[in-house]
Amino acid sequence: MQRQLHKHFEAYQKARRDFVQMVAESAMKSENLPILMELNVLALLRPLLLDIIPTIQQIAALSVSRLALFNEKNAEEIVTSGMLPEVLTGLQSNDSNSRKSACQILKSVAKHSPSLAEGVTNSGCLPMITECLKSNDPSLKEASASALGSIAIHNSTLAQKVVDIGSLPLIVQGINGTDNNQKRVCIQALGNIASHSPSLTQSIIEANSIAPISMLFKVNDSKLKHQCCVTLSQIAKHSVDSAELVVESGAIPQVLVAMNENDNNVRVSAAQLIYEIVHHTQELSSSVLGMGAAASLVKYIKSGSDPIPAVSAVGHIASFSSSFANTLLDQGAHIACLNVFGSSKQDTCKAVSAWALGQIGKHSSETSSSLSSLNALSLLLSGYCEKDASLSLKNNTKEALKLIIQNCEDIESLQPLILRSPEPILRRVLAQVSTLLSKFPKYRVPFVSSGSFRDVQQIKSEPGSKLRSIINAINDSYPDQTVRFYSPEYAKELNKEVEQHKI
Repeated sequence: MQRQLHKHFEAYQKARRDFVQMVAESAMKSENLPILMELNVLALLRPLLLDIIPTIQQIAALSVSRLALFNEKNAEEIVTSGMLPEVLTGLQSNDSNSRKSACQILKSVAKHSPSLAEGVTNSGCLPMITECLKSNDPSLKEASASALGSIAIHNSTLAQKVVDIGSLPLIVQGINGTDNNQKRVCIQALGNIASHSPSLTQSIIEANSIAPISMLFKVNDSKLKHQCCVTLSQIAKHSVDSAELVVESGAIPQVLVAMNENDNNVRVSAAQLIYEIVHHTQELSSSVLGMGAAASLVKYIKSGSDPIPAVSAVGHIASFSSSFANTLLDQGAHIACLNVFGSSKQDTCKAVSAWALGQIGKHSSETSSSLSSLNALSLLLSGYCEKDASLSLKNNTKEALKLIIQNCEDIESLQPLILRSPEPILRRVLAQVSTLLSKFPKYRVPFVSSGSFRDVQQIKSEPGSKLRSIINAINDSYPDQTVRFYSPEYAKELNKEVEQHKI
C-alpha cells in the first residue's frame, strides 16, 4: 500500500510539473494566450505558486509572468483576482529562483499602467523587492531592479515610493557588479526615477550614481552604453547643476566617441545626451565644444541616424555666440543641417533643421553668407511655402529666414526671393535690399540690370502700407527717371505722350 501511495503522489507531482511546463511553453506564443485565459488558467496556476516543489513554483510563476506581460487586461485580472499575496510569498522564499520569478511577475504587471503599478505597490511588495537587491545572485539583483524600474517609470509619486523605501544605495551598488545585464538594468531603474523631476534627480545624484555610470563607457557592451547615455540624459536634462555634474564626471569624451559607434541605439542616445547638456548654458556648450563636439556632431548628422538630437544640439550651441557658430561652420555643420532640411520627409525634422540654420546664420554677415551662398534662403522659402507644411515648420522657416536675411549682405542671394515670397517674408527681403542699396552704391546698377528693380516695381501694395513704404525706400536709392522708367505705368504714359506729341 505504501508503494502504491508513493506512486500516486509521484504521478500527481509529475502531472503538476507537466501542466505548468505545458502552460509556460504555450504562453510563449501569443496566439495561445487568449485561449489559456478563456480556460481560466490563472485560477489553476494560483495554488501552484505555493507548490511544495520549488521547480513547479518557478515554472508556474514564469507562466503567470508571460500572461501578465501579454496585455494589460491579463495583468489587471492578476491583481483583481487577489493573486498578489501568493506572489509575495514567493518573494519571501529562501530560494533565489522563486524570488526572481516573483519579481518578474510584479514587473510584468506593473509595466502596463500607473494604476497597475499602484496596485503592485499597495500589496506591500516594495520592501521585499528591495531586500532582493542585497542578494549575491546577479540574476535576482537584475530582476528586482527591473521590477522597481517598471514601477518608478510611470510617475513621480510611484518613483518617490521606490526612493523612500531606501532602494537607491542598493541599486547603485548593483552598478558595480560584474554582470553587464545587472548593471544595465540597475542603471535603467535609476534613469526611470530621475526622468520625472529635479528633486528625484537630486536623490539619484546624492546616491553617488553619476561616477560609476560614467566609467562604464569603457566597457565594450552596446546595450550597456546605450542605457548609460539614456540615464545620464535623464539626469542632465533637469538643471544646469545636474548637467555640470555629468560633464565633470569625465563622460563626455567617451560619449562623443559613442555618437559614431556602429550601434544605432548607442549613437542616438549619445547625441541626445549631448543635447541635454548643451541646451542649458553657454558655459556648458563651451565645455563640450572644447572636447571636440562640433566634429562629432557633424559626423553623426551625416551617419543617417535620427538627426534631430544632433541638429538640435548644433542649434543650441550656435545660438550662444558667433564664435561658437563659426566653430560649427568650420566643421561643416551648416552643410549637414541644410542637407537634413532638404532631404528629410518629416516636418518635425525639417522644422528643427530650419531652426538650427537660423541660429547659425543670425550672428553676422559672415555667418549669414555661409548659408546664403549655399542657396539656403531659397530652400527655406520652399519649405515655408509647402502646401502641407505644419505650423512648426512654417514658424521655424519664417524665423530662420528673418534671422539670416537681416544679416545678409549678398544682394544676389536675396533677389530670387522677391517674386516668390509671401508678404510677411517679402517685407523682410525688401527691407534688407533697401539697406544694402543705401549702404553699398555698387549694388545699384547690378540690381537694375538683373531685372530685380523692375520686379520690385511690379509688386502691388496699398498706399500707406508698410510694404509700400519699403518699396519707396528702395526707390529713394535711384533717380526719379529710373523709377519712372521701370514703373508698370511707364509704357502707357510713354504711348500717351507719343500720341499727344505735336510736330
